[in-house]
Amino acid sequence: MNKINWTQIDTEMSFRPLIKSGGEILVLRFFGFRPQNDSNAAIYENLCLIFICVSFLVLSGVSEAASLTPSLTAGVGYDDNIDFLASDVSRDGLFLIRPRIDFGVNLSGQDIISGAYSYTFQRFFMGMNGNFTDNFGYAAYEHYFTERISIELAGEGEIFNDSVVSLYNYRRTAVLPSIKYLMGKTMMIHSYGFSDIDFPDRTIQTGGDKQKDKLTEVSMFMLHGISERTTIGGGYSYKKNSSNNDSYDYTSQNISIGVWHYFSTKAGLNFIYQYQLLNFDNWRVDSSLRKDSYNRIYTELSYEIDKSAKILCQYSYLFNDSNDVNQNFKKNYIFLGLKYTFEKWKI
Repeated sequence: MNKINWTQIDTEMSFRPLIKSGGEILVLRFFGFRPQNDSNAAIYENLCLIFICVSFLVLSGVSEAASLTPSLTAGVGYDDNIDFLASDVSRDGLFLIRPRIDFGVNLSGQDIISGAYSYTFQRFFMGMNGNFTDNFGYAAYEHYFTERISIELAGEGEIFNDSVVSLYNYRRTAVLPSIKYLMGKTMMIHSYGFSDIDFPDRTIQTGGDKQKDKLTEVSMFMLHGISERTTIGGGYSYKKNSSNNDSYDYTSQNISIGVWHYFSTKAGLNFIYQYQLLNFDNWRVDSSLRKDSYNRIYTELSYEIDKSAKILCQYSYLFNDSNDVNQNFKKNYIFLGLKYTFEKWKI
């Protein structure tokens, strides 16, 4: 049975151009299906516990060998608006390193469990902007009713720490059930998710409590294989955030489109555009409520040196247009790195 497993990088898939690029988790983040920040990092504080529990359950009843696939990404980049400010922005070069390990096992012909954990460390060259650390992890169980229809239950965890601006620090856990089905060369994904987000260093004005958010989202995503080398995609999601800090209650609508193309067996190009409209419920700007319009462009050029090593060149542009002038900003981010995938370990 030809499985389509959207959480395992090395899985054989019908949409080979997309998966061969190793970017499906990144794609799902940009389309609103995974937690994200503008450093492409996301993590979960309960991940290790989930990972241990899943591993124990998996190894007690596998029909095929489980596998671990370690990888390492390292490189340099440049960020021209580190703190997302409207003026007096900070610019700096940076160094990034990200070890990661992916886990996968086929329990039976119809059941797959997968997961991953990564640790990101980013250091700015000048030092005045400090550094951040970011842990990302998820665990997912997927059941196939047929070769074309499956359901998935995924849990994710995230811990982000900024050494300079502690207000950015957050902890997040989420549950993301989804249904997937294949129609010819088109894959459809419908998802409903909810997240708890804690800001340990952000104190609300009333009562002195720490800010806690609950985010609910409904998403629809489509991928279509045009050819062996080209895949296109599009997605829509609606999100509602409820916070004990009333200023951060909002709803958002997100629309995304993407193209993934391989020029050859080694060289590929990904392009993603995302538009996000945020309407705040209580954040007043003069006589109206705050409204933000985010536009994001992301592109990645990759070249495979061999089966293990890949060169990555990434560029992203983020622009926010808000009726609160203090929230307007533009941000360019460039990254040049090398990803090395080690030999898969069989358990």
